[in-house]
Amino acid sequence: MSGRKNHHVPQLLQKGFGNEKKKSVQVWVYRKDKLPFPTSTANFGAERDFYIEGEDRLVDDLITEFEGEIGNFIQSMKSGDQQALEDRSTIASILAHLEMRSKFLREEMMFVSNVLFEELRLYLRKPQNMLRYLRSAAANNPEVIQNGIDELGLNDEQRILANAWVEANLDRFLEDNSTQFMAKFQPFLGILIDRLGEAVKGGHLKALRKDVREIGRRKAYLELSYRMVNFEEPGLILPDTMVSFLKRDGRVTPFLENTDTVEEIYLPLTSHKALHGYMRDPACRELNTVNRILASCAGQSFVAQENDVKFRALTSRIGKNAQMISKAELRKVIRTVIPVG
Repeated sequence: MSGRKNHHVPQLLQKGFGNEKKKSVQVWVYRKDKLPFPTSTANFGAERDFYIEGEDRLVDDLITEFEGEIGNFIQSMKSGDQQALEDRSTIASILAHLEMRSKFLREEMMFVSNVLFEELRLYLRKPQNMLRYLRSAAANNPEVIQNGIDELGLNDEQRILANAWVEANLDRFLEDNSTQFMAKFQPFLGILIDRLGEAVKGGHLKALRKDVREIGRRKAYLELSYRMVNFEEPGLILPDTMVSFLKRDGRVTPFLENTDTVEEIYLPLTSHKALHGYMRDPACRELNTVNRILASCAGQSFVAQENDVKFRALTSRIGKNAQMISKAELRKVIRTVIPVG
């Protein structure tokens, strides 16, 4: 990458689904409930400063370096180079990198954080819940109270008296002041919610600073075998999440959790070729079936080589499986941590 426009969908993948137009490569973009439109690979899947934080360009530089390293390798896989297809280590690194760099992942992190903070805000609006929280915080963090006593500069005898007073009066103090604590805490929580975008982006970039060869999720991909699937007629799509995983429980997803067991992986490389990873040698799927899997894993859109009704029919599947956890499931999890009060 160069400049401040960062591609979360690499151009080196997009170009396999485009047509050369003068000095650019054109792809057709498909979104849910919208007409398809053409654009260049320079403009699709790109955002200003997506991998740049202030003046820190490290992640952008690391991604540019990694793309330079894998360009020839991907070309070798496209040509059916068996040695490349047997290089599980490099393939695992590519899959982990693409999975981690996606806009989908950042947006899911944002979604989860938003729901969590909103549930916490609603929970702590009730005085009895704030009191419950304060009591728990005091019990689990006694060093906070001790640090406060230390700052008073008391002698040993005075410290004993202070600790005795705290033990006898803390609960009443918290009960009498819970409403005041709540009034001060709500604006603070609002500030945190407003800054969630910055925090989530920072967390995403921190994960991307790690050497892709050391990412733990590579282990699952090292256990698979890989082959190049060739379709007679060009017609594959490339989702904005790039990779689609088929799990042992039968579900499909663009992102694996640590507890998931992967059975198959599809990574489209051109309009008629896809890298296929598999645990057990499966029957070859038809093009339309693979496209339905890929479209369901798209977060917001996919690209294809042509403007065709067969691709428009797939737009209804966009986002179907592009969700790490639903809002209902997330709230159920939160309720186990934050009881209804």
